[in-house]
Formats: sequence, structure tokens, C-alpha cells
Amino acid sequence: MDSEHVQPDTSSEDKSSTTEASFPTAALGSFIGKVGDAFGNLQKVIVDNEKRTLEMVSAMNSMMETTLKMGISSSKKLGLQVETFSVEKLKELSGQNTNDIDCSLVKLIVLVKNNTKIPIENTTIELGFTSSPNNKIKLYNIDNQKKNLTDSNVDIEKSLVWKESNQDGYKVYIDGVCLVPFTEVRTSIVLGIKNKEQIKSQFKVKFLSPGTGSEICINNSFYLYILYQYKRTYIPLNEINNSLSSKKEELIQKVKAMVLAQNAEKFQAKLDTLRKVFFVPPALGVEIGSYCIFESLEHGIFGFRIERVDDNYLGECMWLTSEETSDDGIDFDSISKEIVSSA
Repeated sequence: MDSEHVQPDTSSEDKSSTTEASFPTAALGSFIGKVGDAFGNLQKVIVDNEKRTLEMVSAMNSMMETTLKMGISSSKKLGLQVETFSVEKLKELSGQNTNDIDCSLVKLIVLVKNNTKIPIENTTIELGFTSSPNNKIKLYNIDNQKKNLTDSNVDIEKSLVWKESNQDGYKVYIDGVCLVPFTEVRTSIVLGIKNKEQIKSQFKVKFLSPGTGSEICINNSFYLYILYQYKRTYIPLNEINNSLSSKKEELIQKVKAMVLAQNAEKFQAKLDTLRKVFFVPPALGVEIGSYCIFESLEHGIFGFRIERVDDNYLGECMWLTSEETSDDGIDFDSISKEIVSSA
């Protein structure tokens, strides 16, 4: 009997090898998937950390900038002192020919103090003035302007830049100032103002943030009052009666001859305010019958007498002018309001 040739059954072996061959591929895919998830989570953690770091840096920069702003403006040294300036003083300091000066001279003392521990370099101090179209403002050079801008240890030469523009008005720039920690920077300028009026003004301090490099600007707006553009003198009652001061003798005689101003109303002001505006020494009292006098080239002399004082130390003031002074060119109402608001 012919023997039957039997073929071996390899189906189970094929299935086994197929299973064994496909298993590493599935495991590898699973592993790669898990690695991908891990990298994705790691990337998210890194991104979140970078975001938190940026937010922290931004917050620190913001805090530092706020500290700088508060450290300068809250020192109460960011501002101006305004004084009337005489032609004689200008001639003494500048050596210029002052015979043709026909304007009011005003001296502005600039004060900036850095009350923080952070030095602020390359600071720009800017003063801006906007007048009416028919007015004219001029910068006068005096020796003080060319000296160092501080009474402390800062030793950097500074210069003043004066610009005039129909759109932007008049501006003074002082560049390259270094605000040393806990140090006051001080300088002064003298302006000549052709016509007496309130001058809208701005005082800016600009510097770059040490953290971001962006510009920080501290801006104060103010007015150059009309009263600053007059020479101001206080004459107590005893000097009117006794005329003891030879320096004031001529002025006192003119004051005695003053008459009631026709275009002016009485006003009330605190005695402390009058003391400040008219530079009354602490040893002198501001009393009934005393005079507060304004002087200028174009208006001669005018002023007011303190008529009475109430229980709240509020003085009632009566405007007076000399016989040769015209009331028309004097803005009594604005000056009265300026005095009251100077408290």
C-alpha cells in the first residue's frame, strides 16, 4: 500500500510567529506614545515656568518703576520755586547790557531729589511754557545755569537747550542729569515775559526704566502766575507812620499817595498766605493797615491795604493804585484769585 505523504501543519507556527513579530511593534508604539506625552507635559511645565518667570520679572519691573516714580515725586522736591528777578541782579550775574530789557523777569529754581536707592542716569529735565500768540518769552543766561546742577557730589557738566515753536510753545531741556540716590539736583533759569499773563507750564522728568528700557515720565502741570511777574513788597503800618527805612522812603511816599482802584473788587485772603506771597519775615506781624505792594516798569506801583481781620485770620484787602497808574492794564481779579490759591 502506497504510503500517504502527510504535509506538516504549520498554521499554528505561523500564527505564533506572527504574534511574536507584531508584539514588539505595538509595545514600541505604546512606549513612544508615553514618551511623547511625557515630553508634552515637560514642555507645558517649561512654558508655564517661563510664563510665571516673565510675569514675575514684569511685576518686579513694574514695582521698581513705581518705586522710582514715588521716590522722586513723593519726596516733595520735584517742583519749582518761582521768584521775581530784578534787572540789576541779571546784569550782575550775566554781565549783559540790560538797558533795553522791557519785560518781566522771573527766576525758576528747579528741584529734583532721588529718594530711592537706585541711581537714575541720563535723566532729562524739561520745562515747557505756552503763552498767548502775541506774547514773547525769552531765556536769559546767567552764570548759575552753566555750573553743575547740584549742591552735592554729582560732577557732570550740563547744558540748557532752549527751543521755540508755534505749535509747542517754549521749552527748556536739561539733558544727561544723573540722579544719585538720596541726592538733590538743583538749577535755575531766568525767563523774560513780554506781557503779563498766566503762562500755562509743564515740568517733566524723563528717564529710562533700568529694567525694561522703556521711558518713564513724571509730569507736573502748573501756571506761572501774574503775581510772580511783579516785584512784591510788604510795608507794615509802623513804617508807613514813621518812615524809618531810608531804602523804602521813596516807595512809602508813593504808597501814601495811592488812591482807591476804580476797576477792582475787595477780596479776602489768609494772613499766612499773604506772609508767604509777600515774603513777610517771621518777626513781623501781618496787621490791619499794612500794605502789600506790586511794582513793575509798565504799571508803576499798585497794591492793597489790609482793612480788617476776622477771627479766622482772614484779611479783607482793598486794592489801591497810584495816581499815574492806569487801572486798565492790571488784571486785579486774576491776581486776587492767584493770591488766594497760593495758600
